[in-house]
Amino acid sequence: VYDYSFGIGLNTTLYGMVQYRRGPIKALRHVVTPSVSYSWRPDFGQEKFGFYLTDPRDTTGTKLYSPYMHGIYGLPGSGRSSSFSFSLNNKLEMKVKDASDTVKQERKVPIFEALNFSTSYNMLAEEFKWSDLNISAKTTIFKSFPIQISATGCFYAIDSLGKKIDEFEYNHTGKLFRI
Repeated sequence: VYDYSFGIGLNTTLYGMVQYRRGPIKALRHVVTPSVSYSWRPDFGQEKFGFYLTDPRDTTGTKLYSPYMHGIYGLPGSGRSSSFSFSLNNKLEMKVKDASDTVKQERKVPIFEALNFSTSYNMLAEEFKWSDLNISAKTTIFKSFPIQISATGCFYAIDSLGKKIDEFEYNHTGKLFRI
């Protein structure tokens, strides 16, 4: 059994700083790392690969099984994929006047050690082309109290039974996504 795919990615880092001449805050620094990548994988469920076969007991001819399904290495996935992935990672910190340190007189205070967003778009998917939006944040308060928060946002609406449908949440409620 084998598996292969192709992928390429691109990222950069952008720095922004605002300096203040008065008050206890001396500067704000924002570091942004945007990233985009592309990946492609063939449909290993196709008959030409020989990993999946039609179940002879299935009269519809749609149920697949694999002679390799009980192996220790697993199976390559069925279904092709051609996806673009996007992420935006942020870091925000400030420099403040430190009266207790007479040598440096300034110290860095992290506001957000991480504030990250990521999602992907599969051009070959039959429905639900956008994956969920992943959001995560990390900050530390009082030097010893770390807080980590994560959330997932779904771009798709749900029907009256609570089942996800292939229509955007924005078209139903005006909101970009559901948490």
